[in-house]
Amino acid sequence: MPRRRRGFRAAAAVLTALVTFSTLASVSSSSAAPEQGPPGSVTVLSWNLCAGNNAACHFYTHRGALTGTVRARMRASGAQAAIFQEVCRSVVGPLEEELEQHYGRGWDVRFAPIKFKRGDDPAAAPAVRCDHGRGDYGIALALPEGSTQWSVRYLPSPEGEEWRVAACATVPAWRLRVCNAHLSYDGDDPTYAFRRQQLPEYLAHVGTERVVFGGDLNLRPDSPEIAPAYGSFVECAQADRAAPRTGQGTRYMSEPPDDARTVKIDYLFTDASGGHECGSPERVVTASDHRPLWMTMRLP
Repeated sequence: MPRRRRGFRAAAAVLTALVTFSTLASVSSSSAAPEQGPPGSVTVLSWNLCAGNNAACHFYTHRGALTGTVRARMRASGAQAAIFQEVCRSVVGPLEEELEQHYGRGWDVRFAPIKFKRGDDPAAAPAVRCDHGRGDYGIALALPEGSTQWSVRYLPSPEGEEWRVAACATVPAWRLRVCNAHLSYDGDDPTYAFRRQQLPEYLAHVGTERVVFGGDLNLRPDSPEIAPAYGSFVECAQADRAAPRTGQGTRYMSEPPDDARTVKIDYLFTDASGGHECGSPERVVTASDHRPLWMTMRLP
């Protein structure tokens, strides 16, 4: 039976936009139940897929392998939700189908485009496009079907450069808000002037309810620009807010990838009220120039 397919649309006069819908046929599955975290918990994965226009990345030339690789990585980690950076709009439908086929339940995979900053109206700004007819370039969230309060916010960004975006949604069954962002990098923001503004704007969009948020923030743990997140939340690799800002590197700094040569710029944060555990692959990841990470949070 057909069901509706969703996508993001930026509102014309504001920086926060609600979601509009399109159609996609539903997918049935008889596959076995996926791995799950401990009872009373939820696991969220974050991964910069390097699936845009970087010709050096695996998914640029092996585009058909993306959905299966993502699904396998999610199941191996026990992820029940995920946030992705550096993806193309064309992957949204196939990824949702892949997840529904192998998890045996409904998913919402939604996309928020990164645009070129041209004035102050996101609706009028041109989207960054992916090569090979793969549509707009941006970020995505994969959440259980029935998630609500989907919204996006365009963040302060340099004129003429990529207009960075944050996206959030709420999973009612978990009473949890999940948010994703990909902040500017040194090439667009060499003085960190915009990332210094982007992170507080992102936190304002995240809000104060029970939340897990993160993404590729293009900031290292010791940078002053990321301090507001550490000041109010606990990061995946921390036992509590007083713990050191440590954690395995996520961005490979060598080719071929070497786990000993990485920097940490990818994050998952949550509130400090509940316990959590942090995970990452035991082996070198070759499908992207970033390592995925995941957080398992105990639900009250």
